[in-house]
Amino acid sequence: MASSPPPSDDVLLSPTAAIALLRSLNDDRLNALVDVSTFLGTSEGPIMGKSVTAILAETSVQISLDKSRFLSYNNKELEFAVTIIPRSTWAFNNGPDGNYAHLSWKTGDAPRGVTVESNMGSYQVWTKTTRSATNLQLFWKTQLWPSNFLGSPRQVEMAMSGQPATQAAFDIAKGVHAAIDAKFESHAKEMGIKKRASTNGPTSTMFVSARRSVFLPSAVPLDEGRMSEHQAGSTLLNNLGDVDLKWNRVPAVRVFDYRTRSFKEMSWHEVHHLGPGVVINAMIAPRAYLNSKKELVWEFQLLELNVVGKKSEDILASPLKYSVKRPAAVLDLTDSDGEGSATGDTPSKRSRGAVSTGGAVGSRSGAGASGSAVVDTPSKSSRGAASAGGAAAAASSSGASGSATGDTPSKSSRGSASAGGAGAGAASGSGASGSRGSRASGSGGSGLGAVLSE
Repeated sequence: MASSPPPSDDVLLSPTAAIALLRSLNDDRLNALVDVSTFLGTSEGPIMGKSVTAILAETSVQISLDKSRFLSYNNKELEFAVTIIPRSTWAFNNGPDGNYAHLSWKTGDAPRGVTVESNMGSYQVWTKTTRSATNLQLFWKTQLWPSNFLGSPRQVEMAMSGQPATQAAFDIAKGVHAAIDAKFESHAKEMGIKKRASTNGPTSTMFVSARRSVFLPSAVPLDEGRMSEHQAGSTLLNNLGDVDLKWNRVPAVRVFDYRTRSFKEMSWHEVHHLGPGVVINAMIAPRAYLNSKKELVWEFQLLELNVVGKKSEDILASPLKYSVKRPAAVLDLTDSDGEGSATGDTPSKRSRGAVSTGGAVGSRSGAGASGSAVVDTPSKSSRGAASAGGAAAAASSSGASGSATGDTPSKSSRGSASAGGAGAGAASGSGASGSRGSRASGSGGSGLGAVLSE
């Protein structure tokens, strides 16, 4: 079954036009952005005034029409808004058919426009390259594993991953992941089944990652988003011969124009061309399901992406000098009689000891009163630690009053959501027929607009 093409008046931003709308973010502005755009909540907006633990304690595990399990808070699906920066490689699996692959493609029998190359080293992995039939400059690359060639079309997915934008965002995401993991662990014990350990947690290079099915059973409502402009007219489903499948929607990708404080839409299939350093507020929701071994497995489902800014060039560059302020060492330089200075030619034993002790500290902070240590070429860890200090302060309240966004997989509307905090998270209207939910276009919100305004 082919998907319907988007309306002719539905204009999507090009990656170049999208980048031109973005605000350049220095450390302070990025920390402030994380503070208003990383939260737990529902489609009605962030959940305010409660800790992550308290929020999860008030959720219940519900089963949706597609047999997946989701967390319900006040009869709305729990969502997590997290501000990330996409990884430099393999950040997006956003081709029209996701990570679908046929076993014959390994031997060069791939259809026109698709190539599959082996990258086998210490493990088995292939690279699938798909080229657009209508735009010769547009192509997608994704990694394939042995299971991708043997799996069912029902397991084909699209995905994205990105690193939390600041240390504060990472700490929030880590706490949210741990609380959700504990919730599903408790649910598995109640059901008398085994829960499989999460492989996409904070120690994973893919953290934070989220996925969405490319195909859905005909009886299951579509996910929120838009129909792909590249899937229209595709014969892939007919070639698969599975009449019980249909194309799913792709995630909506909205770009925040900080000058007009409004969102404009771009294609999910072109978001990988935005380049390094873009800052994205990802709306994701925890979903669990039973695998073939009847084990409970959970992951984040991708709802939508809001591109809210880009890192300033001075943050992306490696600084030549970096200073860490430390308290100055207090030295006792008086002689043994309490008079005079220990700076003479023959200092007393007491003063010599003090000078020796002070020298050890002063070798890092200098002999001056400022106590500043200057490191010409800081390591990544030292730069991250300093940056994390500001970030942690900016988002210190998130641990105590985390908020997230979410919505049951019903036809009810998911509110705009975006990074706008409480102002941008209001629900709007009801979803279209046959839809799991649609999120209204973001209005900018007081939080996001204030942070990114000139």
